Amino acid sequence: MRAVATTLLFALAAAGQQPDPIIESARADAARYVRSIPNYIVSRTTTRFHAIPHRRQPISDWHKIDTVSAEVANQDNRESYSSIEIDGKPSKALPQAGVWSNGEFSLLLDEILNPKHHAIFTARAADDVDSRLAWRYNFTIDAKHSGWNMAADAGLFRRMYVAPSYSGSIWIDQATGKVLRIEKSTHSTPHSFPIGTVEASTGYSPVEIGGETYMLPTHSQTITCRRDNTECFRNETVFENYRKFEADATITYSK
Repeated sequence: MRAVATTLLFALAAAGQQPDPIIESARADAARYVRSIPNYIVSRTTTRFHAIPHRRQPISDWHKIDTVSAEVANQDNRESYSSIEIDGKPSKALPQAGVWSNGEFSLLLDEILNPKHHAIFTARAADDVDSRLAWRYNFTIDAKHSGWNMAADAGLFRRMYVAPSYSGSIWIDQATGKVLRIEKSTHSTPHSFPIGTVEASTGYSPVEIGGETYMLPTHSQTITCRRDNTECFRNETVFENYRKFEADATITYSK
């Protein structure tokens, strides 16, 4: 821990930023979370939408594509999917078309709060989330230290991967020091990358697993738009029925 603290102080000094006790408490809580969270299973339901944007006007005419549900087993921060259904019909795999996101929810706190990502936090302000008093901070993370990994089809069976710079806001509970909400967005993906804009938000709530209470994602939204702005996609996700993944649990994984 001393080495991590020393590294953080050097990073803050280089960025001209003084340690903030609220952020440092949230960092410590996130580190404990990563070490202590048990393997678990959660029911995930994602409703996907599509829209054709109109120039300089907010998108209002979202059209539903489908609803994807699955059981997600998180083992050592790695996700495996089973019991996949698309519009209520069993599927052997997650959807290939459209936009899909996975894996980032279990690592999102680490992505923002781990000192190795050198997030710069500014503009602390009092706010509230679901009637809970919170501190809201804005943050930025540059591409060199980004942990927001993205992938997209680039044609001719080619897959592109990027980790762009991005910015956003984080809400920290004033009473407990735990993260209640994270919003992030990027408009700086490489010109060769098909996706030009990504906006994501994740809300956290207390969840009991194995007799202990953890702050875990309960809902999220992701909006992506193509670089030429010809179409956009929105995913609305709900996480519920968290339970401990027991060593003798039986899960049949889709091939």
